[in-house]
Amino acid sequence: RGEAKLLTEDWEGAVEDLKEAAQKSPQ
Repeated sequence: RGEAKLLTEDWEGAVEDLKEAAQKSPQ
């Protein structure tokens, strides 16, 4: 089923965004 693959891709994209945000403003 493609739904699980879509969820995984969305999750990986979100993780990358979080990593970039953490690097820009470390707290």
